[in-house]
Amino acid sequence: MPNKARQIILEYGDDSIAIQGDPSIQSDFYITDEGIEGWFSNPTAKVSSSERTTGDGSHRVVDSGVLYNSRTVSFSVYVIGKDRTEVVDGIKKLLYYSKKIVRIYVYDAQDCTYCDGYVKFDVDKSWDVNYAKVSVTVVCQDPVRLSKEVSSGYMEPSPDPSGGLQFEDSILVFPLKWGKQTVVNNTCTTHNSGTIVSYPIITVSGNFPNGFSITNQETGEKLSYSEPVNWGSPIIMDCSKRTASSNGVDVTRNLSERGFPSVPPKSDLSLSFLAYGVGTCEVVVHDSYI
Repeated sequence: MPNKARQIILEYGDDSIAIQGDPSIQSDFYITDEGIEGWFSNPTAKVSSSERTTGDGSHRVVDSGVLYNSRTVSFSVYVIGKDRTEVVDGIKKLLYYSKKIVRIYVYDAQDCTYCDGYVKFDVDKSWDVNYAKVSVTVVCQDPVRLSKEVSSGYMEPSPDPSGGLQFEDSILVFPLKWGKQTVVNNTCTTHNSGTIVSYPIITVSGNFPNGFSITNQETGEKLSYSEPVNWGSPIIMDCSKRTASSNGVDVTRNLSERGFPSVPPKSDLSLSFLAYGVGTCEVVVHDSYI
């Protein structure tokens, strides 16, 4: 039985097109009964092994040596219209996503994952006034599928220990009223429910004149930024690419410690945040699949 997704969405910027798998849903685009190929399956493996000169088989390969090629996803679409003009307009809507890196979302039951890649369309040569069949191929250079839903955590810095009380020329009235105490959470835990390791995106926003440090509470490794952080210029750290950026500018050079954290499959990641100033640290983790 073919793997027929509930819905496929092609997205580029603010534009998107939904292709339905359920014929009871009103649409101009439907997934054919051929289903979708290459989405849940592993891409072609690219494993280097050396044959044993004596004995059977080849030398063992460690986990890190099991790699995969790009993910190629293919499916066919029926473009439906009341007349041929509407059919041709529908084909044009699909072709808009040519020569672009698009995001493909696949909804199946309660699951939704996505990849980024380029698209190739092949319009069937057969002609009909009310429909056309279009074959769609999406090549995703990064074969990892990421969940649309995320596990996220937020941290705030601990109060500045160098503070203390300051009084101007005023008279103290006892008893002193300290106001409402704020509980600051400078730790968070996120989870990866996927089948392979996941790499967080960490965003630090606010005013931190001395930079910040993020510690992996399990390994003790630190991810530290030694330069000031200012409002309006958040520091975004991509743990997969091992980079840091601010307003589109690469600032990786300002990382004084580069213990980029990762989350093993079916596991948690616990981090702590140390900084002096005002702001937040957001950690976002997608479930990851291959």
